[in-house]
Amino acid sequence: MNFIYCFDTNYNSQAFTSMISLLDSVDKKIDIFIIHNDENFEKKIPQKINKHKNLNLLNFYSFQETGYHFPNIPNTHVSEATYYRLFIENYLPKTLDRLVYLDADIVCLKNPIPYLNQELDKLEKSQSLVAARTEVLKREVDKRYVNNSDTPWVRLSINEEYFNAGIMLINFKKWIEEGYTSKFLTKLKELNSKIIMWDQDVLNAVINGGYSKLSLFFNFKDNDLESRKDKNTYNFEDIIFYHFAYENLL
Repeated sequence: MNFIYCFDTNYNSQAFTSMISLLDSVDKKIDIFIIHNDENFEKKIPQKINKHKNLNLLNFYSFQETGYHFPNIPNTHVSEATYYRLFIENYLPKTLDRLVYLDADIVCLKNPIPYLNQELDKLEKSQSLVAARTEVLKREVDKRYVNNSDTPWVRLSINEEYFNAGIMLINFKKWIEEGYTSKFLTKLKELNSKIIMWDQDVLNAVINGGYSKLSLFFNFKDNDLESRKDKNTYNFEDIIFYHFAYENLL
């Protein structure tokens, strides 16, 4: 199974923690691909990762794209590395067909392989580009916005659903064959100052609800316990990936 991370020096420690948690949890050897802005990053990868019994392959790529403007980076907790995943086609082997993208601030809590294989099979049958967890639904939150122009539906010209891109299952073959890199970069330039949630906005603007839906247990976030009315019904042993992100689009 193929996993991809995109981050920079600001998130090295978090990413290493994420990778170790993943390697410790899986029951089969996996391949990990990393896109990073430091040309010497490969030398900094801990031996605990490099020598892990469950690591089959680790490939590192130095991000080399220039001439792009990445909106809404200054004075935020993220860096331009969040946009690197829009360029994965320029780096990863074209022979790959299915990928699992993970943010650096995600920890794996249980063996994800059987669950991911099931969802990747569903994704392939659905003909969608990605599978992800829904972040917000228009019908549930529209009235809670103070300024209608801030809503994803207005800013991004999308319909009903907006997903969280912290964990994405990707049909990489479809990404390449249907030219999604070009679509994303065109949308990035088009949206520009309308972007609030970085490349997640770009992904949602292009995909516009046409994604396969993942359970929240694939992407369980810090604010889930606060925002969900049914929090007492959670079985925490069902959580596969815990995402240390407190994102709120309201």
